[in-house]
Amino acid sequence: MTRATYPRAVTVRLLATESLEAYAATALNADTVFATITKAAAEGFYICRIISDRPVNLADTKAAKALAARLTAEGFVHEWKPRMVLGRENASEADICTFDLLVSW
Repeated sequence: MTRATYPRAVTVRLLATESLEAYAATALNADTVFATITKAAAEGFYICRIISDRPVNLADTKAAKALAARLTAEGFVHEWKPRMVLGRENASEADICTFDLLVSW
């Protein structure tokens, strides 16, 4: 039995997707997000922006979908807001659009 051989671009895309999913599981950890929300509320805010330390789009990851369901179940309102990151500010060296999670209560 031989293994399927994919073009390099497909292999790299799969690697990026797996890496993004693993990062999202950490960056969008519900306990961490709720701690951030609680801290913002303790400072008198009714809204907070969750910004990941990598300029990547986490909105379509499994972790983001699970977090969104939990936020909704807990009565929070959330949306993904776009933000431009210049190439000189990120490892890809390209100007990219990233998304931050905006949560309100």
